[in-house]
Amino acid sequence: ACEERASHAEELVSSAERNLEQIEADISDKQSQRAKLEQEKQELTAGHTDMDALIMEKDKNRQMASDYLDEVTAERKQMEESISEKTGEKEAFAEKTTEMQERKHEAQLRKAKYDTQLENLKSKLWEDFEVSYIQAMEFRSENFVMSAATKENRQIKSRIRELGEVNVGAIEEYETVKERYEFLTAQQADIQEGMDALNGIIREMDKTIRERFRTSFDQIVENFEEIFTELFGGGHAELRLSDENDPLQSDIDIIAQPPGKKLQNINLLSGGEKTLTAIALMFAVLKVKPTPFCILDEVEAALDDANIDRFIKAVRRFDGIQFALVTHQKATMEQADVLYGVTMPEKGISRVLSLDMSQDLSKYTQ
Repeated sequence: ACEERASHAEELVSSAERNLEQIEADISDKQSQRAKLEQEKQELTAGHTDMDALIMEKDKNRQMASDYLDEVTAERKQMEESISEKTGEKEAFAEKTTEMQERKHEAQLRKAKYDTQLENLKSKLWEDFEVSYIQAMEFRSENFVMSAATKENRQIKSRIRELGEVNVGAIEEYETVKERYEFLTAQQADIQEGMDALNGIIREMDKTIRERFRTSFDQIVENFEEIFTELFGGGHAELRLSDENDPLQSDIDIIAQPPGKKLQNINLLSGGEKTLTAIALMFAVLKVKPTPFCILDEVEAALDDANIDRFIKAVRRFDGIQFALVTHQKATMEQADVLYGVTMPEKGISRVLSLDMSQDLSKYTQ
């Protein structure tokens, strides 16, 4: 309102100033006309004797102009007084407007402060009680007393501290954990059932393996004794379990007694005797569990011709097994059915040869 009144006062002052300028222009114009009339009067007085009437008329016009000038001067004075009054009102309105603007700025600062406090209180309300501002308005009381509420708040906080740490989400967490526990318990039961079934299968398999191992081991012991006697032309050999109660984990001791020697461990035998004993054990195993194909690499390298002959005879007894012997012993080659070898007819060029010993070799010798 003050700004509107000040604006209106400024418009009045502007209008008065425009009127004053117009009056000043009229005064200047009238003064010019008066000077012109004076000049004309002098000319008429000097040049004509019958111009009294005209002079009187001119005097009358001058008087009218003078009266009009006085009137305009009075109006100007009145307008100046009015302008002075409006200027004072304008200054008063300007001071009041400045005061109002300062009060408005202070009110804006207080409003911003209160808005900040309100936001902080809303945040604190949610953090402390998980209640929004709109929800809190439902609990608004017209008879609210701050001192009593502060006291009650301290008492409630004291009781909460006495309760200790409280997990607000314990109920939901309990349901989640319970569901997880039931699921894991069911899974554990299934796993335990599977483990029991597997342990039963393992025990059954272990029992079967023990029985089969014992049966196979007893047969191997018998075969080992027989083949050892055949290869050595006498003597005695046996296999012993270091732990009869746990045959699957037990060590196996090889005891051999070649003809004319004491019964002793295989580690105390000579190189050839160890070879023959190992061959006898291998043949004992093959006799229990034959295999379609068997490769022997230099197994008889430490044997003499007589022992090689016994070795070949033992090999030929396994007619259901095809043996491939890698050897440099001529006595072994003589007993082979087919020979495969590598020769170098030219330097740097290797050639694979094969020879079927069952064919008539006379044509190769002629």
